Amino acid sequence: MQTIEILTELKGYDVEKEKRKIVSVLRKVMKPCKSCGQCLINCKFHDYSEKDARYIMEEVKEYVFSKNLNKKLSKKVKNFIWNCGICEHCNLYCPLSIDKKMPRSVWIVLLRATLVKNGQAPLVIKIMNKFFRDIHNPILKYIWPIMAKLNVPDWYITKNPIHVKIRDAIEKARKIPKKGAEICFFGGCGHTWGSPDVVYQMISILKESKVDFITIGNSDYCCGTPYAILGFYDVWMDQMNRLLINYLKLKPRPKKLLLQCPGCTTIHMFDMSKYGVDLPLDFLRKMPNGVKMQHVTEYALELVKESKIKLKNPIPMTVTYNDNCSIGRRLELLGRPIYDEPRELLNSIPEIKLVESDYVRENAFCCGAMARNSPKKYEVHEELYKNILEKGSDILLTPCMGCVSSFKKGANRLGHKLRHKILIMDILQLVNRSLGNEIPKRQKMTKGSIIKKIIKTGAYKDIYRLIKETLIYMLFPKKYNPHKYD
Repeated sequence: MQTIEILTELKGYDVEKEKRKIVSVLRKVMKPCKSCGQCLINCKFHDYSEKDARYIMEEVKEYVFSKNLNKKLSKKVKNFIWNCGICEHCNLYCPLSIDKKMPRSVWIVLLRATLVKNGQAPLVIKIMNKFFRDIHNPILKYIWPIMAKLNVPDWYITKNPIHVKIRDAIEKARKIPKKGAEICFFGGCGHTWGSPDVVYQMISILKESKVDFITIGNSDYCCGTPYAILGFYDVWMDQMNRLLINYLKLKPRPKKLLLQCPGCTTIHMFDMSKYGVDLPLDFLRKMPNGVKMQHVTEYALELVKESKIKLKNPIPMTVTYNDNCSIGRRLELLGRPIYDEPRELLNSIPEIKLVESDYVRENAFCCGAMARNSPKKYEVHEELYKNILEKGSDILLTPCMGCVSSFKKGANRLGHKLRHKILIMDILQLVNRSLGNEIPKRQKMTKGSIIKKIIKTGAYKDIYRLIKETLIYMLFPKKYNPHKYD
């Protein structure tokens, strides 16, 4: 139940009104496009001829400006829309001035949303839409613990005291917080469940600094990125609105919000007001006494500069930092890319040597995690790895666990061909090492069947609840209680 205070603060904000602006926003975004196709010709993950590139962009624009969006799209165009890696690299080749460019991810998300609404989405998306019809669906609630327990089962059952200590902190972060704090560390669903060691890297830094903080990794606080990517626009907006209200309920209310997942960072920081839309989380930033938002690398650097943490232990390593798409190119179109802070943070570590690849900042290579059916993903990895080896580095640092996972797959696949092992690391690992905090890696169960993992970790309980609650949710929605097992 919203308090009178929250209702007062939300006065003037109408999420239903903002949702209805989707078509007008899409048209404003697409209006400056000349349909020249230069973006697609230079796609890093898919091959488009000059003819196909122009054809696709022309058809997209015709669709956007058709009456009631009633133009049927060709298979070629729909494949482009659903396979785009939304890495923003193509925007480098758009001839429009930067003030007229809009992040590719925005209009791809909006295009997918309109296709979902008018029945032109792929069959699998249509089926998924039945299960994700509103924010009370049970999917996200149980899919994260199931995936996490199958991916890193030993992390959940080990008796190692250090792992137990970390596990206790992460389990607390996965629950709905009972109170707020001046600093709110938003670990994100995917990171908090699938990469608990990475989230603890920041928790460890915050504990070292002795600041007042809480950590959030509960699906009720999900930023809605999965919904946005799938084109479930209404559910995404509703989820952001729920997140806004949940933040406002925290007492004391956070003054600063720290964001780890680059996808979460984009969702929280994105401003579409120039197109006439006020997103819920943009409202959170701009309201009186609004919440300041920072990426974890920005805040870690702030702690170093304020001498709240001391990077004292030398790390004699030669490393290369890879700029992430979300906090790099995507935020660059908003005028605030995070390029310098991670590098300054690394250069604060004694004896570390940072060497740059030829692909930095806006020209950085994407890991390709979102590029479905990409025939060129590992070609991109190979080009990057060869380049950093030439520069004298074999360690690639990234601020994103999705990038770590994707780049690791590429490094393992290309290791024999490169005749050299490329080590992929999260940037905060080195910060903790310099602080003297060695955070153990996630432990992977290399032997044993999926059934064994399900039994040993207790994942079968989550699977049972997922099936049971999904059936009730689909067949008897009035009887469904989303908070029964909270």
